[in-house]
Amino acid sequence: MKPKIDLKQAKEIATTFINPRGGGDDQTANAILEEETIERCCGWLFYYQSRAYVRTRDDLDLTLPGHTLPIFVYKLNGKARNFSIIEYWLDLLLRRIEWCVWSTIRFLKKH
Repeated sequence: MKPKIDLKQAKEIATTFINPRGGGDDQTANAILEEETIERCCGWLFYYQSRAYVRTRDDLDLTLPGHTLPIFVYKLNGKARNFSIIEYWLDLLLRRIEWCVWSTIRFLKKH
């Protein structure tokens, strides 16, 4: 089934989701960490942080307090939701397994 939305639209949806009161200023707004975005078969995972921190990347006092879980945006309907802590850890595990498989294949091709 063809996705109804693309990455650009999904990013706009995620940005609206993490800024429910609008864009605001750097001190109150949040921004997507684009280099951390992960595409999955049914949607995208968007990690985010305070806009002030994303612009500078040097002042940890500007980061959001606690651990921010990513936002998941579905490809078929564009709905956004918070990723649960269990889903977060399962995704990390999946990425680690993918890396191990990729590394093993690369190793076997060399030998």
